Amino acid sequence: MKINKFLLFSFLSLFVLMPIKTHAFENTKEKDKLNSEDIEFAKKAVIQYYKNRDLGENNALDSYFSKDVLKLINYKIMYKNYKNKELDISYSKYNVIVKPVDIEKWVKKGNTLSFSLQVITRFFYMNSDVESEESIVLEITVSKDKQGNILITRCSQSLYSDVDEIKYYDMLSKKENVDKWLMDNFEVSKNEIEEAKKSKEEDLKEYKYDVKNDIETFGINTSFDRQSIANWARNNYDRIYPSSSSSYVPYYDFSSISGNYDCTNFVLLTLLVGR
Repeated sequence: MKINKFLLFSFLSLFVLMPIKTHAFENTKEKDKLNSEDIEFAKKAVIQYYKNRDLGENNALDSYFSKDVLKLINYKIMYKNYKNKELDISYSKYNVIVKPVDIEKWVKKGNTLSFSLQVITRFFYMNSDVESEESIVLEITVSKDKQGNILITRCSQSLYSDVDEIKYYDMLSKKENVDKWLMDNFEVSKNEIEEAKKSKEEDLKEYKYDVKNDIETFGINTSFDRQSIANWARNNYDRIYPSSSSSYVPYYDFSSISGNYDCTNFVLLTLLVGR
């Protein structure tokens, strides 16, 4: 009897310790996850959405997102288009990169798959020769019906969003009026954008006044010889004792003082050589 009890206990222990297949990915190769139809579908949807949002394109999105998700997506597109127009923001050489992240946290339940996608946008602001980059993570749920049709049934961004997306989905679950809430939110956002626009205009006026005043007072030349600046920097960046870039200003090495560095001084001297 003792032996039987021992065997029964051992069998139950093994059953408890045996991994229960709660997700589809416990025994699936990572390569299969990354190349799955659901992921590729979501990546295409996100790229089309971002082009509508940032570039003002008019790509059809209703075949990618459910009705409730599309309502939020269209709000974010409307907000960003309005903001870019009011603040005169536009981009060139715009590119969207979408890639899977946090794969170990992905969850498969029946016909739904929940996962994370990192969205990286790289672009140049108009009249700028410096490339900018932005990155966020989207939490996405994709569902598949009996016919095999795929649809994104949740798409949320917890950080740096234009609207409280957690509240939006919470209101949906409670069947509250999200349409009114979104419009109220947009009216508040419009006022904030108007304030930002006024601040931008004031900053520009102040900048132009300061430059004009400096030129008149000090005779400062606002055009620099970029080639001379580059040449001096290349010739002196690795020298222990850089040469002076101006006969009026000797090069003083501030790094010789304990606790100090010489970076700012070096940049200042590069600007002097280009005057």
